[in-house]
Amino acid sequence: MLFAAALAALGVSLALIWAIRTPWLGVQLAAAPDGIRVVAVAPEGPSAGVLTPGDVLLSLRTPDHRVLPLPIDSIQPVPHAHATYAGNRQFHALHKLLFSAVTAGPVTLLLADGREVSVAASPSRPIDQLPWVFWALAASGIIVLLVGVGIWAFRRANTSTALVALSSVGYMISSLSLATFATREWLMDPELLWWTSAACYFGTILYGYSAMALFWYYPRPLGRFPMVWAAPLAALLISLNNMVFQIIEWPLHTFYLQYFPVFAIGVWFAQRQWINTRLRPDERAALLWFVRLGLMSLAIVMGFYFLPQLAGNERMLPYWGGQFLALGLYVGVVLGVLRFRLFDLERWWFVVWAWFLGGLLVVALDFGLVYFTNLHHVGALTLSLLIAAWVYFPVRQWAWARFLRSPSERIETLLPTLLETFFATTSSKPFQERWQGLLAQVFDPLNIRSVSRPLDEACLEYDGLVLSVPDIEGDRVVMLSGRSRGRYLFTRDDVALASLILTLARKSAALREAQERGAAVERERIARDLHDDVAPQLLTLAHSADSEENADRARTALQTLRESIYTLSETGELSLQTLLAEWRVEAAERTEAANVQLSWHESGQPPDFSLTARQRLNLARVFREALTNALRHALPETINIVIEMASHQLTVRVSHGGVIALPESWRAGKGLNNMRTRIAELGGQIMWRLQADNPAILEVCWETPLVTPAIPPQSSRPMRGADHAHSL
Repeated sequence: MLFAAALAALGVSLALIWAIRTPWLGVQLAAAPDGIRVVAVAPEGPSAGVLTPGDVLLSLRTPDHRVLPLPIDSIQPVPHAHATYAGNRQFHALHKLLFSAVTAGPVTLLLADGREVSVAASPSRPIDQLPWVFWALAASGIIVLLVGVGIWAFRRANTSTALVALSSVGYMISSLSLATFATREWLMDPELLWWTSAACYFGTILYGYSAMALFWYYPRPLGRFPMVWAAPLAALLISLNNMVFQIIEWPLHTFYLQYFPVFAIGVWFAQRQWINTRLRPDERAALLWFVRLGLMSLAIVMGFYFLPQLAGNERMLPYWGGQFLALGLYVGVVLGVLRFRLFDLERWWFVVWAWFLGGLLVVALDFGLVYFTNLHHVGALTLSLLIAAWVYFPVRQWAWARFLRSPSERIETLLPTLLETFFATTSSKPFQERWQGLLAQVFDPLNIRSVSRPLDEACLEYDGLVLSVPDIEGDRVVMLSGRSRGRYLFTRDDVALASLILTLARKSAALREAQERGAAVERERIARDLHDDVAPQLLTLAHSADSEENADRARTALQTLRESIYTLSETGELSLQTLLAEWRVEAAERTEAANVQLSWHESGQPPDFSLTARQRLNLARVFREALTNALRHALPETINIVIEMASHQLTVRVSHGGVIALPESWRAGKGLNNMRTRIAELGGQIMWRLQADNPAILEVCWETPLVTPAIPPQSSRPMRGADHAHSL
């Protein structure tokens, strides 16, 4: 890279020296229907006060009184824009005559309005009179050379990177040569004009042929033909024929026609590569990126710059527009490294470039300040360092944070989501689903699926198209395809981030398991104390009660205690059909004791569903509270209970007459609030209302989904209290 930087510096220096060592009249000229029109006059130039904008030049009289016509073609910026060898030679001959006349001394310019003015050209052009196009072309040449050689420097064994470097050399030669002769004011040394235009032509061909040959090798070679040698050799032979020997003259446009078959061959190569990569989506994505930014930009150049000139028309792009559009190939390479790891280059390639450009910027600023401002070299170096520190490095850090964010930086924004996922023990979603959701939120993949196979650590598969991440147990793998909705490949940074998330998940799972083990031990102790201390006393109270009412209360309390022990143990499961049978027996006993008629109706097929202890407890207590409220407060003659069962939902309706009031006028007490809370815990809803067809009937209705909630893992040792729950 240092050699490439030195070569670029040498090329720019030569281009600058040659560009300013040209005769300078201090005018800006443009083609007009009636001749060569003066567009602008430099105030400090030799033509100031002699020529004015709008003057039209027709001819030139030399000191020896020869009159040379000034055709519009004499200000043509690109000599090989002429379609034939004869036209090219005529242009150079005319240019040589005009250059000799202007540099021999003062010349007389004959204007369209009949005036004759004398002007003497300055032997050199001030550097501040160089147009912006010169600097833009020089900068593009340097950047392309450094990018191309910088890629090849890290992958020297790769033929594709060699072609990228070769095309970048051709582009730099073309850009610097074009900047030298095409941005001239009017005339320059004829020999220098020929050499720089020949170099520009060769550089353009070398760039184009190498770019087309790149599709022969990338993503995979199409054959064993040594295209890496054939492309530069063909570029050299074509250039020697067209610029030196001029043996074979091609039809339409002898200098530009040869670009079209080469471009067609490149498209054919790309089409074959597209077919060959149909089973390799990662290579096809990289190829598509090249086609979009490389071939498409070159197609625009072919259609808007070269094709009109083949038809004998004016080009639709300025000469510098075609050159800048050719940058599309290198833009594709740079962005492709970031998106698809082209040529197996990682993001560290950008790190190297960032530091290299930082040093290059300091050197360029130091040189520019010394040259343009006449600052002392110490002051210029100090100012260069300050500019780099205050401008370049902040911009670099912003770009780094925006486009190349590291996992340690990204994890900070993910911590709330990670904690919520890891510790959401009350969520109804299984952890596997929440784990996939977390990975999808972090990496935004195009596709995500879970497969059953062992995997210990996160890894890349299919050349970065897939990121495989194991779950906590390691017996299943989540496969994410296409990072950021398929816009990027996964990188080693993504593997590091996934590994970090997996480590946090495993540690949080271990912590949660330890907490749950502790909670299970505490539940076991509470259940044991209730069983050993409270239950015997309630049982004794039920047998020794002085009245049947007190005995009934003791039995009810004992039943409630038994349900609580089931809930604490979390080991007892009961089918829905069994629970409904218990409810019916309890409702029959209590209504019979209160001398109330019971109407019981069930509809629907009972689902094959086992209730957890928590579901059983909540449903039973809501049912018991609804029945108690009806018997105690309404004093009804009949209580109607309707059970509706579906595959995933249970609906219970308890309705009665008697002493009732509008539910809106009730003052909710602890009982009603507890009923709402218990049904809400099960994900359902409860309501009290008067029946629409009979306002004398009050109905309480609750609906609960029949789903298995996520419950904490059980202790490896069952609770002793649960062993005796059925004995209470």
